Amino acid sequence: MDARQVQNSISEEVNRAVSHQQSELLSSLQDMIDSRLSAFQQNIQHISASQISKIEDNLNEHYVFRKKGNENQYKHEARVLTKLKEAKEHLTSGNIDGLESAKSSIAEGIELVKNRQKVIKLADSSQLGWKVVQEYQANPIADDSEDEKKMYRAQMRAERKVYNGRKRQRFEPYQKKTAAASRMETDEKSSSSGKPGRCFDCGAKGHWSRECPKKDDKKD
Repeated sequence: MDARQVQNSISEEVNRAVSHQQSELLSSLQDMIDSRLSAFQQNIQHISASQISKIEDNLNEHYVFRKKGNENQYKHEARVLTKLKEAKEHLTSGNIDGLESAKSSIAEGIELVKNRQKVIKLADSSQLGWKVVQEYQANPIADDSEDEKKMYRAQMRAERKVYNGRKRQRFEPYQKKTAAASRMETDEKSSSSGKPGRCFDCGAKGHWSRECPKKDDKKD
């Protein structure tokens, strides 16, 4: 093999090596571009879903409810629905981060439902209904162990507000007491030697739910 043939052979090998490296480089660039585009599309979908949800919330805010209870229930369900939509969008992403985000959204939705069930039970266990819930929600919970005590404090605050409101509405000093006011005073006197507030298991006054005697009956 003469020098010219050797040179040609070397040139061919170099060209093949360069061509192979170029192909690998182009393939790597293509994979990187595809990955970036996929992530970009997922982000766009997530942003679009969030924007749509916000637009729906804004539209709903302009609706005027005739009853406050219906408005509160609607807003609660709208918040839960938003979390479910977020979870759905995260699951369609098809990656690990999306799965974890979906779990987080579902957990937040479950917590919203649990809190709603708690305040419904609180309202149902009191003669003052949702007035107690308003007092309870006006004071954020700092510690779960204090939650029950805060419920009873909310009950007492609501009762005081109703009682003071009725006193201001009296036009005659010896006006006959209403049945509700008489019943409230009777309950307060009967429970003065026991725990303040009302049991959230049986609805009776004079003890708290952890001391409720009817718990043993349910177990039996």
